[in-house]
Amino acid sequence: MNVHAPKIPAPKIPASETPARETLTAALPAETEWLLEHVAHNRFLPQPPAGSIYVGDGDFLAIGAEFLRHFVTLGGLRRSHRVLDVGCGIGRMAVPLTQFLHPERGSYEGFDPVLEGVMWCTTTITPAYPRFRFQRLDVAHALYNPQGVVSGAELVLPFANRSFDFALMVSVATHLPPDELAIYLREIARVLAPGGKLFLTAFIVDSGAVETEGRDA
Repeated sequence: MNVHAPKIPAPKIPASETPARETLTAALPAETEWLLEHVAHNRFLPQPPAGSIYVGDGDFLAIGAEFLRHFVTLGGLRRSHRVLDVGCGIGRMAVPLTQFLHPERGSYEGFDPVLEGVMWCTTTITPAYPRFRFQRLDVAHALYNPQGVVSGAELVLPFANRSFDFALMVSVATHLPPDELAIYLREIARVLAPGGKLFLTAFIVDSGAVETEGRDA
């Protein structure tokens, strides 16, 4: 049976209740700001060989550092959070998070269908950061894992209810059909603790994009 994401109209929020951008990017505590700057300029963080990076173009470390700042300033990520990385790839989000999450109170779980990425993370990141764990879920995907044995429409995350405080879904929703995305979101909601947050990237389809057939927004 197909599961469809319900179409819920966006709530109308009075302008007086809409946070200004400067509020979302307000000054951070000095220690947090220092950590973010450290990640952004640390040339010694591990990164995979250029030929093995399949998660997009651009500077591997710089993009990861930029997303980390978004997680903190826009998503409210804290150093003590238990983080779930849906589609962890080859560690682009995990590498900067090793410098931010608290080594004893914070934790990270990442999964991906691509074995090579999971193996690099497991052999490079986990030995130095034992609270960062990675696993392969053999979920079928036409582009990344066409021989996968698990249908995305039947996905069950191997984590207990309310196991995480913060979930990442970077460049994943844009690669899933709506029916499968609904399953992913249902599972993420299950494993997030009360008050937990999901940081998700998606395309914005405006009137101009609709009028321009065949192009992404």
